[in-house]
Amino acid sequence: MKTFIISFCMLVVVVSAAGCSTVPLLNPAKVTPPAIPATSTPLPVPTTVPPTATPVPTKTSAPSATSLPALSVIPDGINPWCLSIKNFSAHVEGPNGPASMPEGARAGTIDKVTGRIDFHIPAITCTLVLAFNQPIPDGMKLQVWDASPQEPFIIYDMKANPNNPKEAYAVLTHSYIINPPKWWMDYTFVVVTIDGKEVLRSPVRVFKSLPDKCWDGSLPNPITLFCPIQDS
Repeated sequence: MKTFIISFCMLVVVVSAAGCSTVPLLNPAKVTPPAIPATSTPLPVPTTVPPTATPVPTKTSAPSATSLPALSVIPDGINPWCLSIKNFSAHVEGPNGPASMPEGARAGTIDKVTGRIDFHIPAITCTLVLAFNQPIPDGMKLQVWDASPQEPFIIYDMKANPNNPKEAYAVLTHSYIINPPKWWMDYTFVVVTIDGKEVLRSPVRVFKSLPDKCWDGSLPNPITLFCPIQDS
């Protein structure tokens, strides 16, 4: 009897346990899925374009004035001549004005090595014409120097050629240039501007045609043309 009661109770427990596990299978509970929070799509952020700086125009420097070269005599720009006493009795101008050589005048020469200017004398006058690389300034002077270093012994105006502003000329009339009491004389010509700037320095020789030599090998007196008296 006792054994039966025990067996019965065990059966009730088993049935109860099985019944508790089968009810949920017949009517399963609805599981509500968790709500997914709505995500808002972010609006596109506008791209900020940085302002472009307007370039400041650069100053264009004004072109500098082209400076003139230094005043100078151009190559082969020295033209000397004399009016010989054989062909002329007074000073005359050439066909193109005072800076042109008259017909019959005797042209001077320029030594290409030493630069020496030679005037063939005796003459009524001698003229020196210089051609420059630009129009000549006012106030230019021609200084004639001899062996004395203190000062020029004579000064001439260098005048502008009325037909060519780049040429200057001087007419030489001093007796120690056109007919000195010597067969030749050596000088130095210096041309300066009004402010004393030197634009030409050249050795100069004025010379006469030489006669035959005397009995003793010397030259006759340049004024009398006499030879020394030979002792008897």
